Amino acid sequence: VIHPFGRYCNGWKSAGETDVFEARDDAIARFHVDRDRIALAGFSMGGAGAWHIGSHFADQWACVHTGAGFVDVKRYQKVTPDKMPVWYEQALWGVYDVPAYARNFHNVPLVCYSGEVDPQRDSAEYMVEVLDKEGLHPPHLIGPEMGHKYHPEVIKDVQAKIESHVSKGLNASPKKVVLQTRTLAYSKMHWLQITSIENPWEDARAEADWEDGNVMRITTKNVDGIEIR
Repeated sequence: VIHPFGRYCNGWKSAGETDVFEARDDAIARFHVDRDRIALAGFSMGGAGAWHIGSHFADQWACVHTGAGFVDVKRYQKVTPDKMPVWYEQALWGVYDVPAYARNFHNVPLVCYSGEVDPQRDSAEYMVEVLDKEGLHPPHLIGPEMGHKYHPEVIKDVQAKIESHVSKGLNASPKKVVLQTRTLAYSKMHWLQITSIENPWEDARAEADWEDGNVMRITTKNVDGIEIR
C-alpha cells in the first residue's frame, strides 16, 4: 500500500499527479507489482484525489475507490451567484472538476463510500446523479450513523469489492473506449486520443467501439481531430 502525499496536501492535483504516478511506477519497478492489478483509493483529501486521478486517468487502474472526497469548486465551496468569479476562472474549473470527466468512469470500476451523517456525503450523492445521467450506476456504500470516517463493518464490504475488481485486473486493450474532457491536457484514454477540440473549455467527447469483424464505430462531440493508437 502506497500513501502518496501529493508533494503537498492538494488532493493529488498539479504536482500531486506527478507524486502519485512516480510513487506507483517506483513500486512497480522495485516490488514487481502487477501493473494490471493496481487499485486507486482514498478518503477525505485522498478521496478527492481518487475522484480526480480516477476520472482523468481512468485507463490506469483496475479499480477506483472514492471515500468522502470533494469533486468540484462551485458546489463544494458553496459559491453563490453574487460571489461567482470572472468567466475565465469558471472556465478553468474545467481542468479538475470531476463532473466534467464523469463519462471516463465507463473505463474503470468505481466504488464509492460516505458516512451517513458526513456533510461530505453531498459530493458523492452529486456524483451519483451526474453518473446516472451518463448511464453509470456505481455502488455507493453508506456507513450507518458515521461522520467523516469509515464504518468498521462497511469498510469490509468496500475492501471486498475493491479486491474483487483487482483480482479480475485491468483490461489494457478494451474493445470500447470512452473519453470526456475539456482540455487537451487530459485527452487520452487507452488507444484513443483527442488531438483537437473545436471549442476549448467546453464539453468534448469521443467514443470508439470495435464492432464484429474489423469495423470501428466512432462518435464525437466538439472534437476536430482524433488519433487511434
